[in-house]
Amino acid sequence: MNSAVSLKGARKEVEASTVNGTLTVTGGAFERAKLETVNGRITFDGELLHHATLDVESVGGSVELRLPASTGADVTINTFSGTIRNAWGVEGRRTSHHTNEQELTFTAGSGGATVAIQTLSGDVILTKR
Repeated sequence: MNSAVSLKGARKEVEASTVNGTLTVTGGAFERAKLETVNGRITFDGELLHHATLDVESVGGSVELRLPASTGADVTINTFSGTIRNAWGVEGRRTSHHTNEQELTFTAGSGGATVAIQTLSGDVILTKR
C-alpha cells in the first residue's frame, strides 16, 4: 500500500505493511504481530501476551514501540544507520567502526515474548507506558 495504514482496536494477530507511508497499530493484547514498511514510520502501541512474537522491519523509516512497563520480552534490535533509544535502560552498541550500525539484545522483565526489530535507515525507540 502506498499510503498510511492505521489499525485501531486490533488484537490477537496482525500482519500489516506499507510501501510508502506510516504504519500505526494500536490495540489490546497480541499473540503475533508482523509489521513492515519500505519507506515510512512504524508505531506499535499494544500489549504482548506471554509467548507472543512481534517482528518489525523497516527499510527507510523509524520504529517506535510503546509497551506497558510490565512487559516481559526477549528483545533483539538491529539498525544499520539509526540510533536506539530504550526506556528499559540497556543501550545499543555499535557493531562496526566503519558504519553507524547498532545492535541491542536484552530481556525486559522476566522475558516470555519475543521482539525482533530491524531497520536499514531509521531510529528505534522503545517507550514504556
